[in-house]
Amino acid sequence: MEAQLIQEQLLEYKPKTSFAFICKGRVVSIKLDEIAHVSKYGNETVIYMAPAHLNPPEGRTEHSIKSYRTGHSLQEILNDLPVNDFFRVHKSHIISLKHMAGVKKKRIRVGEYYLPVSKYYKAQLCIHLQQILNKNFIFYTFLK
Repeated sequence: MEAQLIQEQLLEYKPKTSFAFICKGRVVSIKLDEIAHVSKYGNETVIYMAPAHLNPPEGRTEHSIKSYRTGHSLQEILNDLPVNDFFRVHKSHIISLKHMAGVKKKRIRVGEYYLPVSKYYKAQLCIHLQQILNKNFIFYTFLK
């Protein structure tokens, strides 16, 4: 009976698709697919939106809604984001793996931004990406 109840609850589980936070005294909810990266500057955390998801309302420019500033810590935000979609690459930066365009030496490209990546987090990112590849793809070795 208990096992059946647990199985039913697992079948009803829906992954998180949005993220809510406080910005300028208001609760803002955005879709996770819209987040390109998150950066910490002093006491503020800035959530940057992916350019493809920017549709400014009448009278507003893209730059006025391209990012959201909040007082939440980077760790608080990271705890609310899905582990498989977001990754911390530096003590001040979290990236969306969906919007990652490439890694070059000590920089990682996310959209139009180049963010620093520390040695430790770069090694962890490589391990994480390899795990994702191993889950999603079957590698075949062909003998000559």
